[in-house]
Amino acid sequence: VSELLRHWQLLRTLRVCQEPGVPRRDGPTMQDCVEQRLRDLKEKPTGGKPAGAWYNVDKKEAPDKNWPLIALVLQRFGFEGIDPDKPELRALQIPHDLCVDFDERVVTPWQTAWRTFRSGQRTRNTSDGAALPAVDMPAAQSCSSH
Repeated sequence: VSELLRHWQLLRTLRVCQEPGVPRRDGPTMQDCVEQRLRDLKEKPTGGKPAGAWYNVDKKEAPDKNWPLIALVLQRFGFEGIDPDKPELRALQIPHDLCVDFDERVVTPWQTAWRTFRSGQRTRNTSDGAALPAVDMPAAQSCSSH
């Protein structure tokens, strides 16, 4: 599925993780929040199923006009607490099971999309361009309780 790349112009502004091979951007990424939450849980375990992490998506990352598409893509990755029809609800809940597998389920496809996008830019700058290869997105995840 090439959905991630089809909408990359809108999605690439989200601070999911650092873009590979470029200087670090200002501000925490979703990956930073997940890593901090996992460190906190390791230091102070909780009884029962641990809560996940939270990340607030600001309007620079996702303007209101783009929110419906962005929210749907984030839901496909397993993020919760967002509604494509309510751009004012920007606090992403990252369930604990997604936190545990965040690098595999979110960071790897996101960084692959970055690399593919940059490669496509270099190709367009050196020739007449080529089609961007597909990046697999995870199937829709079922909601889990914390």
